Amino acid sequence: MIGQGSNPFFLSLLRLFSAPHLPFLAALVATVLTRKKDDADFRFRCVPVHFRYRLPDMNEDWKLEFQKVWNRGVAAWKAGRRSAQKMFEPGDVAFLAGIGCTAQELFDFVDDSLRFDDLDFETALAVTEIRRKYFLEVMHGVPTGKVVPMRALPSKSEKVDGIAWLPRLIAKARIKLRGEMNPDLMYGCGGDRPFLRRHGMTLPEFLQLVWDRGEDDRAIVDTVKSAAAVAR
Repeated sequence: MIGQGSNPFFLSLLRLFSAPHLPFLAALVATVLTRKKDDADFRFRCVPVHFRYRLPDMNEDWKLEFQKVWNRGVAAWKAGRRSAQKMFEPGDVAFLAGIGCTAQELFDFVDDSLRFDDLDFETALAVTEIRRKYFLEVMHGVPTGKVVPMRALPSKSEKVDGIAWLPRLIAKARIKLRGEMNPDLMYGCGGDRPFLRRHGMTLPEFLQLVWDRGEDDRAIVDTVKSAAAVAR
């Protein structure tokens, strides 16, 4: 029997190995044993969904790999492979899936960055970082498997407080966060970018705003209006 004078560390250790914590410990051990050697996101191969516990990221190696994939995409584009299916190799597609990004989404960023002068790698990285964080922290690395049909979006001319495009952009940002983008839809398209510039915001800032405000459309609209007033 453990007396009142028992060592606090020993008591904590016993509690850790008590029955309620055994599933966590089993998942933790399985995570380490099944982790791919260079996978910074701890993609699990055999841990059940309800036992998935993601350890904190110890580094940001994924950004280095993301830039390599980006660079390969740029090279492919310049070589004439200008589609999501032709631009990326299977290994790159798998890496992108692990950070919550699709080949189509990255292709769209690469394509627009090479066609226009208002989109760059840094912006694509910042947007992807927010989506990755949402994917891992909110969705626990499990995609919904859904694709939102184009007809479900507000029209480009739909307005809120007299501001056209904003209802559609809010919907697109939410879809981007959930990873449910239609292949024909792009968060950060040639309509989104000038809209946000006119309203004093960037693509990453708006995506983070939509995450932070959740379903509160009024808070999102008011923040956009305030940013636009400052930008004028």
